[in-house]
Amino acid sequence: VSFTGTAEDHVVPSSLSIEKTDAETSAALSGAVFDVSYDSANDGTFDQDLGSCTTTSAGSCAPEGNDGTGLLLPGRYQVTETAPPPGYALASPATQVVDLLAGETWKVTFGDPLLVAVVFHKTATGNINPTELTLAGAVIQVDQGGPGGPAVAQCASDASGTCVTETNLLSGTHYCWVERAAPRGLAGGANGCFTAANDLADQPITVTDAGEFVAIDVKKVDAANTAVGLSGSTFDLYRLAGASSASAIVLPGGQVAPDETLVATTTTGSDGVGTFPLQLPGYAYCAAEVQ
Repeated sequence: VSFTGTAEDHVVPSSLSIEKTDAETSAALSGAVFDVSYDSANDGTFDQDLGSCTTTSAGSCAPEGNDGTGLLLPGRYQVTETAPPPGYALASPATQVVDLLAGETWKVTFGDPLLVAVVFHKTATGNINPTELTLAGAVIQVDQGGPGGPAVAQCASDASGTCVTETNLLSGTHYCWVERAAPRGLAGGANGCFTAANDLADQPITVTDAGEFVAIDVKKVDAANTAVGLSGSTFDLYRLAGASSASAIVLPGGQVAPDETLVATTTTGSDGVGTFPLQLPGYAYCAAEVQ
């Protein structure tokens, strides 16, 4: 008696787990969404979509199986992160291809960069008058990569000199910054570079500008002999709002126009010279003798 039959062997299934971590600290991250596709014909088309999974508090998830629950046929799989955890950016690259052998257990890891802000602190040095100094209004631009790279963030300093960018910088990425505008009386153009990190917001970058305040003196002389300086004469200094130093200014005898602001007073010394505190540049000023 002869017997002919068919014996079928079942392929030993494989398994795949996806791990999501913080790119800097390697801490597990929940809430990342991944899509997994299978290349059923082994021709690079990844035609069989196995659906998506979302990482748990342990930072891991696994795709639906195509050879039973959680079990996978040997072959090539494409894993793509489609949504990062809150506060993070997608991994780069966001797609990985995995070749699974029969019976193999494989883990694929994606590290996402935290989205961070950078804090700048404005200071001034040199030729300044503390009573006239303002630190508000400095505009700082952040470029990705080197100077002149794509602009990715910008901020303006407040009265304390603090400037905080948007929370959109990638931890671990190199950036450069430049001061596009400085507060009145300060020299702009300060610049530098840094690498973003998870604790970047706790590490302010100091932006120091040189002061450009101007010195204004008056001299009181004897009308009959201008070589003789007269001491004890008091002068008030007025700043004209909206008037530049190039404007034609006429000061009526002792009269103060509505757009003038009293900014300083001085009394002449033995040489007839009175020195006012340093003043903001770019304005027209008028000195009026009051004593």
